[in-house]
Amino acid sequence: MLLVAGCQSNNEAADSLNNNVPVETQQKVYRELRAAMTLAGKEALAAYPKTGTPEGGAEEFRALQDSLRDSYWATVCDTNQVALHYGDSIWTKGVKEKWPAVVKGR
Repeated sequence: MLLVAGCQSNNEAADSLNNNVPVETQQKVYRELRAAMTLAGKEALAAYPKTGTPEGGAEEFRALQDSLRDSYWATVCDTNQVALHYGDSIWTKGVKEKWPAVVKGR
C-alpha cells in the first residue's frame, strides 16, 4: 500500500508541475538548465587545482561544481519565474522525455 501512495504523490507532483508551468516554459527552462550544467562544469574545471592538491582535490572540485550548479539553477528558475522546487522536476521530465538541448530551426 505504501508503494501506491508513493506513485500517487509522484503523479500529483507531475500534475502540479503541469498545472503551474506551461510545457513550453518547462522546455525552455530545461534547455537553460542544461546550459547551466555545462557552464558550471566548465567554470569548476577552470578553477580546479592542477597540481599540489592533496588527493587531487576531487572533493573540492565536486563541491565547487555543485555550488555553481545550484546558483545557476536558481538564476534560471528566477529568470523564468518558475518556483525553484520545480527545477529538479523539469530536469527529470526533460531527461525522461528526451527533450532537445536546443530548439531546431531558429
